[in-house]
Amino acid sequence: MASNSRVLYVDADRATAEAVRDSLEAANRSVATAADAEAGLERLAAAEPGSFDCVVSGMDPADGVEFLRAVRAEYPSVPFVLYPQAGSDTVAGEALETGVTDYVPGTNGPGHEPLLAAVRDAVEQGSTSPPSQAQEDAVEHSSTSPGSPRTPSGRPTPSGSSRCSSTCRRRSSTGRYGRPVRSSNA
Repeated sequence: MASNSRVLYVDADRATAEAVRDSLEAANRSVATAADAEAGLERLAAAEPGSFDCVVSGMDPADGVEFLRAVRAEYPSVPFVLYPQAGSDTVAGEALETGVTDYVPGTNGPGHEPLLAAVRDAVEQGSTSPPSQAQEDAVEHSSTSPGSPRTPSGRPTPSGSSRCSSTCRRRSSTGRYGRPVRSSNA
């Protein structure tokens, strides 16, 4: 049941992690936190399979995408929401290509409503795999105005293109955390 879901929130900023945890708990989510990707991966590895219904990264954009890659390599069925405080079109595109369930630019407002909605949707939909062709088409073609891209769950991405050019894809076989990285070119 979505109201009893368990979320792993990863963010180095302790104050933000506490605020997000409080918001998620107020929405009847059970929340575990980790201060960095290594600790997040350790929590996932130590947990029983299926213990976490969603992973949320509030880390800086580059680290958040790298963490997403590591999670996708080891836990491809866990919904993952990227919630960077400072995102960009490139980060949104790279995250979409890597299989993020949802991308929500961070907000400093009370309640973290956009994140709560994204977690609710991710858990309810069980969106666990990289975007389908239909989702990619929706990102490229759906809009409130011509050319305005959206995430797979229908939220607008930051202004501009959400698709990353092939030059911004990482080409290494292992990520920063020593975990294998799936090539999006395969």
